[in-house]
Amino acid sequence: MSSHHIVREDQEPALFILSAGALSFEKVQELLEWSPTVIVAEWEVNQVKGWGIKIDVVLCAETNLEKLKEELADQAPIKFITFHSTEDCLSTGMYFLLAAKYQAVNLLTDSTNVLSFLSSLRGIEMDAFIDNRKWSFIQKMKFEKWVGPATQFQIYPNQLTFSTTGLSSTLLSESSGTISITASTPFWVGEDLS
Repeated sequence: MSSHHIVREDQEPALFILSAGALSFEKVQELLEWSPTVIVAEWEVNQVKGWGIKIDVVLCAETNLEKLKEELADQAPIKFITFHSTEDCLSTGMYFLLAAKYQAVNLLTDSTNVLSFLSSLRGIEMDAFIDNRKWSFIQKMKFEKWVGPATQFQIYPNQLTFSTTGLSSTLLSESSGTISITASTPFWVGEDLS
C-alpha cells in the first residue's frame, strides 16, 4: 500500500461473492486492490479458494457448517455466518455488513433480481456486478460521470421517470463529456465493463 493512501479497517468496500462468474478474475483483482473483507457464499468457496485469495467470512447453511470449517482450516482466522433454510444468503450477508457498519460493498451476483431487494437497504453504498456489467445504486438520486462517446447505460427500475443530460433517449452518450441522470427516487445505473 502506498504511503499516500491510508485505508482504515472496514472502510474499503467489502467484496461479497454470491456468483464468482459474474465478473472476470482480472476485474475481481481490481476490487481486491485494497484488501477488502472477502465474504463468500458457501457454493462459491472452491472457486474463490482456487483464485488463491484469503476468505474472511463464509455464509453457509447451518447443516454445512462443520464440513466447511474442516475444508477451510487453512484460511483461519475465518468467520462463519449461518443461515436457516428459510432464509437466504444475500439478505444474511447484507444484514451482516449493515450491522458491522461497513460503508460500502461490491457484490458479485448472477441476476438483476437482487436489485429490488438491495434497493430497500440504506446506509451502505452498493455496486452490484452482474454478467460483466456494473450496477451502481444512486441513493442521492443524481448520477454524473465523464464518459466517451457511445457509452451505454441502463436504468433500474425500468419504469423510473428520470431526466438526462448528454444522453440520447436510448441512454447512449452522445459525445465525450459529463453525463447526468437524475430521478425523484433512488435508482440503479448499469454500465458495461467489456
